[in-house]
Amino acid sequence: MSLETYYIGIDVGTGSVRASLVKKDGSVVASSIHDTITYRDPNDHRIFEQSTTNIWSNICAAVKDCLSSSNTSPSAVKGLGFDATCSLAVSDFQGEPIIVTKGERLGQYGDRNVVLWADHRAEKEADLINSTESIVLDYVGGVMSLEMEIPNILWLKNHMDPTLFSRCQFFDLPDFLTYRATSNVTRSCCSLTCKCSYVPKSGWNAEFFKKIGLGDIARTGYKQLGAEASNLLTAGHPVGKGLTKGSAEELGLIEGTPVGSGLIDACVGFNYHEVEVFIPLADMLGGLVQLQLDIKKMAYFPRSFHLWTHLSIASLLLLVQALVI
Repeated sequence: MSLETYYIGIDVGTGSVRASLVKKDGSVVASSIHDTITYRDPNDHRIFEQSTTNIWSNICAAVKDCLSSSNTSPSAVKGLGFDATCSLAVSDFQGEPIIVTKGERLGQYGDRNVVLWADHRAEKEADLINSTESIVLDYVGGVMSLEMEIPNILWLKNHMDPTLFSRCQFFDLPDFLTYRATSNVTRSCCSLTCKCSYVPKSGWNAEFFKKIGLGDIARTGYKQLGAEASNLLTAGHPVGKGLTKGSAEELGLIEGTPVGSGLIDACVGFNYHEVEVFIPLADMLGGLVQLQLDIKKMAYFPRSFHLWTHLSIASLLLLVQALVI
């Protein structure tokens, strides 16, 4: 049996799931792609929805393909990591999917539980948020996009029965995938800072949530969003105790295999002083991601200055390498 060590990177894009089995040096041994389903509304062009059940099923199939085609033993895989689109995944507190489709089934149990990043239903909610001129906007370039998670959560709150809304927990998709894999709800710094209005060092802003109509989320300790008491992880740090028994069986891997904290596929948040460590490794793979420089030392960018600096680096390899280190 080979003593080679392997890692698995999983990239969930807009229309497909991709898994790659890589060696410690970053060389790709096997890859597999599976298409995912996107649901549209024939009467509303703004609507784009997906299903975490469908996404997870295809992740499992892609990972098993990689192991099978390379004849790799599950015990040789020493870690895996996820990146995914900045889409809003909704479940109850037991992880069961909650429907996000407008209409009488909104808030009920069902598969269509992801508001895809391309969905533009929350235009009015985004306008309201941006009219507040809250300090949290200084951390997203001065304007919160309607594609970010807080406008979509506010849309759900405005259209969902309050009792049903209160049983929901909300995840940026990369964080949902680490939750699905480990049963640990700890969110990533990347997702919460880039898409959910979490401010480094100071955390959630209760006044902001109250002003836009999401005060109940603040009053209940942000349990619906995560990062209570600043409990969150930076990219690649191990989540919980690794794969649960059930998730490991579904993926064809070993229980307890480490899972790295996730990344948005196009927005990678790192401390600026870590850049030199990671960039040479990341240059092995191409891909446009966004590097957030503002984590520890810089308070915020002026509103006239866009928050992101674009670098040609690969989020997948960053995540796998973080597990190695």
